[in-house]
Amino acid sequence: MSNATVVFGPVVLVIALLVIAVLGARAYSLRSRRPVNPGEGRAPRSGPTIWVKGLALSVAVAVPTFLTGAIAGFAQVGETCGLEVGRSRADSVRATGFPLSKLCTWDDGMTHDLVPFWVNPVLYLCAAAAAVCVFMALRAAIKNKKELVHD
Repeated sequence: MSNATVVFGPVVLVIALLVIAVLGARAYSLRSRRPVNPGEGRAPRSGPTIWVKGLALSVAVAVPTFLTGAIAGFAQVGETCGLEVGRSRADSVRATGFPLSKLCTWDDGMTHDLVPFWVNPVLYLCAAAAAVCVFMALRAAIKNKKELVHD
């Protein structure tokens, strides 16, 4: 697997999440400009705003977290592994894109991962939160649309 393939897949995922967040926020802002009939005496309908904000927050946390893991040991990975562990240059380095890993291996069997231990759990949590937020935002938008049709 080449380094371009290792980074390309997760980058596309992050860009897609950003696009979804921006489009969702834009769609909601356009929808919320609808005038409310003040004669009915009821509050404006709530919508997917909180879920769009949650999606944006999960993306805002995921992007720097991913970049932290992706640039770990960016230059001279073999030497960086050796410096962190206090050994000579690593004999081989294997990088994966998702889950993020830059695993240094020495001939005697010792291994060391340059990606911090917390990066992948945070990325999984952000992905799960983003999926829940997208689902709930769509659910709220559909519910509001049905209420408009029945009014």
